[in-house]
Amino acid sequence: MGLVESGKLPKPLAKLLNISRKYSIWAYQWGLACCAIEMGAAFASPRYDVMRLGVIPFPASPRQADLVVIAGTVTDKLAPAVVRLYEQMPDPKYVISMGSCANCGGPYWDSYSVTKGVDQLIPVDVYVPGCPPRPEALTRTWLRVGRVSQLSSADTETPEEAAPATDDAREAVLAEFTSRLGGGVVGSHIRVGDDLWIRVDRAHWLEAAEVAKSMGYRFFDFLSAIDWLPSPFGRDMDAQEDLVVAGTPAKEPEAMVQGYAGGDTRFQLLARLYSISAGMGITFKCDLPDDDLTAPTWSNVFAGANWHEREAREMFGFSFDGHPNMINMYLPVDFVGNPLRKDFPLLARRVRPWPGIVDVEPMPGVADEEGEGE
Repeated sequence: MGLVESGKLPKPLAKLLNISRKYSIWAYQWGLACCAIEMGAAFASPRYDVMRLGVIPFPASPRQADLVVIAGTVTDKLAPAVVRLYEQMPDPKYVISMGSCANCGGPYWDSYSVTKGVDQLIPVDVYVPGCPPRPEALTRTWLRVGRVSQLSSADTETPEEAAPATDDAREAVLAEFTSRLGGGVVGSHIRVGDDLWIRVDRAHWLEAAEVAKSMGYRFFDFLSAIDWLPSPFGRDMDAQEDLVVAGTPAKEPEAMVQGYAGGDTRFQLLARLYSISAGMGITFKCDLPDDDLTAPTWSNVFAGANWHEREAREMFGFSFDGHPNMINMYLPVDFVGNPLRKDFPLLARRVRPWPGIVDVEPMPGVADEEGEGE
């Protein structure tokens, strides 16, 4: 296959070999952490079966693989193994970095043991963002890897098909939803062939769930929140030496940009529903003012929203009217602060000690020595 890269093959034969290479990807059986669950869903589930895309999953050895998906947290201790396995893969070979941990260290960026991106170790061809990415986020990368695999001259490459200008199916869904919810829709965005975002007024948040469910969007995917405030702390640990209390900004925050379908507030509530029959999803957004972070609960419409709302309460400080059991899942009851707010410093050495930590009893003789030194 090295003849393809050298350009010494006739162009028709090079094109044929590139096509076979593009549609016959051998992905190495390897997962590091929680993103590997999403990768497994993309590989093996009947909904995201990647074998229909020409991907032959899970050879047992890197010597039979030409693609490796780094799915999960890469630690400094694991780094030599990552490099060794990559070097054992035959050329041509490709790398997908899947998820925030593999891309940049993710939520463990400040950990002493986590590598700040696998691209510090091996070359990466495609990055899949998210924490974790959904399975379809990974399946959409196969064709990109296929385009990377065309390594001969440009005239052997197949031009990408032009994207359609309109999306009649999602336009119809948006029109029907707007007619049912009336003035409750305050913003929307359609990314053609991909997704639909609808921003609703807080007073219609519960009604939006009921309307969408009546339209066939019965699969509850997730409910979460987002803080659009640009981090006042930045990512430079050395620049934060003067921070002495949680919540003290190091610099003036930049202007907020609320993403698809817009927004008017710093905090937004997010939820996603999916219609199995239509094969489409809707991402809902709702503005919450800083002085009143409350919204009606969805748990009576979608039971799966129960623990998602509890998580949003702990991490962002939201509250949900009518929720049956709004108690902590992760943090101590008297924990101070909301860890996923942008003005909450994530550097471990600056976060206040967690309440409830039990003092460790000193070893015999240590207490006596400490007492003598006082």
